[in-house]
Amino acid sequence: MKITILLSSVRDGRLADTVLQKVIALIGDKFEVTIVDPKEYVLPLLNLRYYEMKEPSDVFVRLHNIFSQTDGFIIVTAEYNHGIPPALKNMLDHFGEEFRKKSCGIVSYSDGAIGGARSCEQLRLVCSTLGMPPIPTSPAWGLAHKAGKPEGKSFEDNFEKTFNRFLTEFLWYTEAYMKQRAKV
Repeated sequence: MKITILLSSVRDGRLADTVLQKVIALIGDKFEVTIVDPKEYVLPLLNLRYYEMKEPSDVFVRLHNIFSQTDGFIIVTAEYNHGIPPALKNMLDHFGEEFRKKSCGIVSYSDGAIGGARSCEQLRLVCSTLGMPPIPTSPAWGLAHKAGKPEGKSFEDNFEKTFNRFLTEFLWYTEAYMKQRAKV
């Protein structure tokens, strides 16, 4: 089973790297994982969607191939000003059909107490519109900048507990979508 983890933040010193390490550790060897980092896949602001491009550049072809071949997506998102980070939104907006009928899990984080929940809620709408409805459980890591410190322990523990339930749901939905896509 192939999954793609999409990161959202391109900031220097971002918390995404800490959260990604935890996510990878909690996933273990359950999936074949590809990581798509907007720091590595720098895209122009949306002008044409992939299917509208006559001669897409290599970066678009690579992303199209990754997204088309994946069985499910886990989006690891920060929260910028109560919303979705622009690099993630721009990446999602360039594509469409590649996401359809695939599972989507949203993992959010922030340096605030609610762990990016507002970004997660906005992302649920975007992903549903793209045809990859998010699974019900969405782990949120509050005070992620306090990872490994006593004052952040309860937030990290809660994230891990929620992530384990999330992983069970994500696996179920990914398998269900795979079975249904195979019928077509």
